[in-house]
Amino acid sequence: MKPGLDKAELSQTTKPTQDLFRHVNGSWLDSTEIPEDKAVFGSFHMLADDSELAVKEILEEAANNPLPGVSQQIGDLYASFLDEDRVEKLGATPLVDGLSKVNAVSNLKELHSLMGHLERMGVGGLWGSYIDNDPGNPERYLVHFYNGGLGLPDKDYYTDEKYKDVREEYPLHIS
Repeated sequence: MKPGLDKAELSQTTKPTQDLFRHVNGSWLDSTEIPEDKAVFGSFHMLADDSELAVKEILEEAANNPLPGVSQQIGDLYASFLDEDRVEKLGATPLVDGLSKVNAVSNLKELHSLMGHLERMGVGGLWGSYIDNDPGNPERYLVHFYNGGLGLPDKDYYTDEKYKDVREEYPLHIS
């Protein structure tokens, strides 16, 4: 994908005075298929996909030809993520300590403490938060909260009939 405006992509059949959106986006809409695994798709999604592929190439190169130092550390870490045999061998053992902390919670104060501890470790909880502009007043900032408990890409996966198979397989995937 090239940056900038490609005039060849402008619709030749729809005039900008008739429908500016269709004039600017019509060719792309007609020729681009939304991938089945995505609820939405556009240029930023394409850039994200391209970036992920580029990162994957860097990781694979580091794993296959590690140079001493940071490259080797990156390659080793990536290889450890792909080591399914080791994951199967270890099973749930690496989770025992964390799960025992969860099982030990007996009151709300302990739950809050554990959630704070997990949040500091980068483990998401029941919600997440971020700071951004106030939509009603861009000169001030607000703390925004969001649901942190969805495991599937978006709410449609939980409600839309076309994702029924995914919903049925999901419990097996996470167990």
